[in-house]
Amino acid sequence: GVADVFIGTAAVADYRPAVVAERKIKKSGERVEIVLERTPDILASVAARQQRPFVVGFAAETHDVETYARGKLESKNLDLIAANEVGDDKVFDQDDNALIVLWREGRALIGPCEQANRRQRINRTHHLENQNLMSYRPMKVRILDPRIGGEFPLPAYATGGSAGLDLRACLDAPLELAPGRTELLPTGLAIWVEDPSLAAVILPRSGLGHKHGIVLGNLVGLIDSDYQGQLMVSCWNRGASAYTIQPGERIAQLVIVPVVQVELEVVDEFTATDRGAGGFGSSGRG
Repeated sequence: GVADVFIGTAAVADYRPAVVAERKIKKSGERVEIVLERTPDILASVAARQQRPFVVGFAAETHDVETYARGKLESKNLDLIAANEVGDDKVFDQDDNALIVLWREGRALIGPCEQANRRQRINRTHHLENQNLMSYRPMKVRILDPRIGGEFPLPAYATGGSAGLDLRACLDAPLELAPGRTELLPTGLAIWVEDPSLAAVILPRSGLGHKHGIVLGNLVGLIDSDYQGQLMVSCWNRGASAYTIQPGERIAQLVIVPVVQVELEVVDEFTATDRGAGGFGSSGRG
């Protein structure tokens, strides 16, 4: 399997000897030549994988910390990098050494502060800033329509903060959806969520719903983690005018959500609460 996060924290020399001597090199008057070769870049190789985790790197720089760290972030295709300045009077384990955390669309300066506090502030930065620091995990998908990935783009997040993947109508010809009419449309994709702690939901696209009245016939589509069939979208025109759906048009969005399964415990009565059995309208209006 693929881990959710890969953190590369060890400092590694950029070069290594091309040939390692079989035995100790004895002192002599002869000249010794050593040929160096570049050390394999583990971070970059992990980040280049097709199914990759969220990749975090570390940079220790003697000057121009942010410039060099951002260069590494981009050249190695990392998701996050933590960087600090090192030198004669600055080392990473000192509490007065500041840390810069960088990601594609932002930065955060942490410190100077104690190491325990530094860890808490890194976590707080991850959760509160929430700019392209989302944890990505692989999900298996089968392409059932050959136009997906070519004529029709493979679903992708529009921005770093997007929650949904757009689903497209894999039609052979334009389809007119009259007011009140519902049609089941293929997406050309089958997914396998696999993890029982997750599920996928299909939701309407806000623009189609508000401007044209095109929503889902079942309001929300639920995809269980063990479902492996084609994703189908029930399109309902609740508007007053006909709407023509074009082949490849984005018609819905797919969102992955956490799931908690429960075990029912039968009891004779509940512990009393302020609401009790008060339901629809019990809390008043306005």
